[in-house]
Amino acid sequence: MKRPPITQFPFIWVRDGEGGYIKLPQLTTAQRNALVGVVNGFKIYNTSTNQAESYENGAWRAEGYLALATHDALITGVHGVTGTVLGTEDVDDTPVNGATTVPVSSNWAYDHEQSLSPHLDEILAVLLYGGNILHIPTNAGWPESNVATGTNIFLPSHVQSKTGVNVNSRALAHTDEMKGFVTAAAGDIFYLNWNKKLYFIFQISRYQSDAEVVARVQIKNVATEGALAALGLGIRLDNYDLVGESYGAALGTVALLTITDRKVYQVVIKHFPAEKIEWWVEGVLIGTQSTVNNIPSGAGAGRANLVHSIINGATGGVDAYSWLMQPKIWQAR
Repeated sequence: MKRPPITQFPFIWVRDGEGGYIKLPQLTTAQRNALVGVVNGFKIYNTSTNQAESYENGAWRAEGYLALATHDALITGVHGVTGTVLGTEDVDDTPVNGATTVPVSSNWAYDHEQSLSPHLDEILAVLLYGGNILHIPTNAGWPESNVATGTNIFLPSHVQSKTGVNVNSRALAHTDEMKGFVTAAAGDIFYLNWNKKLYFIFQISRYQSDAEVVARVQIKNVATEGALAALGLGIRLDNYDLVGESYGAALGTVALLTITDRKVYQVVIKHFPAEKIEWWVEGVLIGTQSTVNNIPSGAGAGRANLVHSIINGATGGVDAYSWLMQPKIWQAR
């Protein structure tokens, strides 16, 4: 290939043979920004930042890498983002309230690491780093407190509780006190710390309609059936009507939605101390409790019992089922 006429390509020279190369136009940032008639596909070498750049979707972008100058790092394809250079002029490097977390040295990076809203590929790692996860086994070891024809079945994936057909029947299963969250001041029992962020994640389902039936899934400090009367949170099913329950200094309820018979629903309850509680169903935020008296609070104040129950009423005659599946708790350290 012959060298193109200089008047046609004043900054590009393609050389034949082994060791050939393409020399891009050498421009400073100011010269690049002064160009007119730029369209997608234009390429230059920016001598101000020492990088190749291409014009895409209305903007100049660096090619092929993400460099974090403040960390002296060269990272390829981080979070699917390439072609962006972050130098000291792009990053606020001042400490956060005079303190940083090693090796994070910038205000921007510190805030990013400390937040619990990471990129999708980081979620599990961030949750493990920032808190304790308890995946609660359901196949054995749950004490029961049943009345009349109420019964429970325990399997690796779920607890099945049902009323039976007799009137005023109850099936109740609960964990013993769950440990490993925060040490109580008085001794070796571990409690939930209601001053820390908490996620309660599980799946539920119901079978057999009965207007008198009430099913509940709760975290609370007693292993009994019924509405919360002390620190705790959970859900209630009035037949198929789903209601959020929480207790700080008083009981609060939030109407959520009506579920469908024998359909499985994922529920995520997010507890934000002294701020709010959110109930998410199938990935959608359905209800929020923001009344402070209805939000549990206090360090070392909550014995952690997970309670699953279902009761019928004075009429009976329907064998109503409730399933609690794959319960998990995450709490911030």
